[in-house]
Amino acid sequence: MVSTLVLVVLSLYIAACLGIEIITKDSDLTSRAETASIVSQHFGSLSSTLLTLTAFVTVDSISPIYGPLIASKPGLAGYFFFIVLFVSIALMNLVTAVLVEGALANASADKEMERMDLREKLRSEMPRLSQIFDEIDKDSSGTLTMDEMAMVPVDIIPEELRSKSRVSSMQEVFEMLDVDGGGELTREEFVDGLLNLFMHDDPATSVQTLRLLRKVDMKVMHLTHEIQEVVGRARNP
Repeated sequence: MVSTLVLVVLSLYIAACLGIEIITKDSDLTSRAETASIVSQHFGSLSSTLLTLTAFVTVDSISPIYGPLIASKPGLAGYFFFIVLFVSIALMNLVTAVLVEGALANASADKEMERMDLREKLRSEMPRLSQIFDEIDKDSSGTLTMDEMAMVPVDIIPEELRSKSRVSSMQEVFEMLDVDGGGELTREEFVDGLLNLFMHDDPATSVQTLRLLRKVDMKVMHLTHEIQEVVGRARNP
């Protein structure tokens, strides 16, 4: 932001110096009644010229300034066109871009801070998740199956986790966590899987991705098996 402000001030200063040379020192403009007061009031010195050009930055009632001057000296149209195009439009768009970039950076930092806070809260839920695993594991086998998960309501998962997702059933949770498609979840897979899964912004997308990956994996395994059979038959005709 500081560099942008310096660029704006420097551009105004250069334009003011140029204005002194082509407007203030122009004897025709200072001798004509319709332009003399404008030159004296708005371009009489470097400071007044800078103040005048500042009005061009905000496009604040500038037509009474440049109108009579251009009417008397059409060549000044190029000067004022440069001021309006570069200072009023280009530099102000640059300032806007810097402000938007700063706002996005702050939003990103806030989001990252929120994610870190969530991570700490979720880690504090690890003992509770381990207890939930024991509650679901009715046969004390040390693993959970789809049938066991389907027998409990989804609200058994702590609210801190469920509020970050659109999961509606424990079957969906099982599909999320059973990445390898083995049909069983160990305690570690259950606890760590929930913590990792609900840290993502969109767990539903994660479910779809896992399902697609599982289908691809099954097709690859099927093709591999068929290729092995073909190779085996070729070797043993």
